[in-house]
This record gives sequence, C-alpha cells and structure tokens, in this order.
Amino acid sequence: WEVVDNYLHMTATQTKKGDAWTVGETVSFEIVEIDAMTLTMKKPNGTVEKWTRVKSQKAEEKERLARALSMDPIVVNLRKEKPSGKGHFLCIELEVVFQPGEEGAPLPTLHPKVRETAIFYLSSMTYSQVNTMEKVGKIKDRLLTILNPYAGGQIESIAIQNITVTSRWKSVESFLSQYQEAPPESSEEKLDES
Repeated sequence: WEVVDNYLHMTATQTKKGDAWTVGETVSFEIVEIDAMTLTMKKPNGTVEKWTRVKSQKAEEKERLARALSMDPIVVNLRKEKPSGKGHFLCIELEVVFQPGEEGAPLPTLHPKVRETAIFYLSSMTYSQVNTMEKVGKIKDRLLTILNPYAGGQIESIAIQNITVTSRWKSVESFLSQYQEAPPESSEEKLDES
C-alpha cells in the first residue's frame, strides 16, 4: 500500500479463497479524515468506511506480560461424588492478571496464602464441576472472587495457562514434567568429557 495525494492505494499481494480481491489488483481509496485512532475513507463505489486502529496481539501480549504473574502448577485430588467413585486429579497452571497500573510501577505482591487458598478451593471441586470448559470458566470467576482480597483488590482476572483433568497418575507426572528444570550437570560429568 502507499499514500499519494490524499489517496490510499492498496495492492493485493496474496488472497484467501472467497476474497473479493485478486492478486495484483490495486484499489484506491480517497482519505476523508485521519487521526491517531481512525481512518475514514471513501471507497471507489462512493461509500464511506471508517477503520479504527487496534493493538496488535503481540503488543497486547507484551503489555499483559508486564502485568501478570504465573503461579507454580497446582495438582489436587478432586473430591469424589460417591465414596466408591473413581478418583480424579486436577492439574492446573494459573496466571494472575493485575489491573493496569502506572507505567513502570511494580507488580502488586500476592499474599502467601493465595496458593493455599487456591488449592483448598480447587480440591473441593468434583469431576462433574470441571469436566467442560464452560464449568472451568465459572471456576476462574470464583477464584478471582476468592483470591482478589489477598492482592488488595488489584487482580483483573485469572487466566488458565494449562489444565489437565485425569484419573491416571502417569498423566499427572507428564503434566508436572513440563515444569521441572533440567538437572544441572555434575562437575564429574564435565571432567569425563574433556
């Protein structure tokens, strides 16, 4: 694309199936108004269209990273619905997303009881309360309500980074292995390689 004499000239370099554009086709739009957040332009057929600037996902992710804190993974036994029922494990990695703050401001600190409270709440759940994404969404909302007082009301949301619900211990081990650091090489191994 290029802007020349108050016109935006756009040339398609690639298309997807069903697009109205064809590769190599150039369409010119008259720029009616432009500011920091919007672009209003007149299409070749005379209709006026307004485009609003959006943040790129990468920029938004960087912004979020600066205001989020990942918790260590949690593994709990889910409460059985019947004493003779099959046992299940909930393996979850949570991220606490804080409300926007002033630029350069440090992240709020979490009370040491946050993890303990999350474990206590999650272990009170049953398999039927966590077996769909809709139900997990409700748990996130409840965790937000329960944990927010420990952060002075500064938590904006709780994000689930990874979740596994299983009845097999091997699956729990697999989940946890994602978070284990590789053991450091011993000095004896380094000497043997020389």
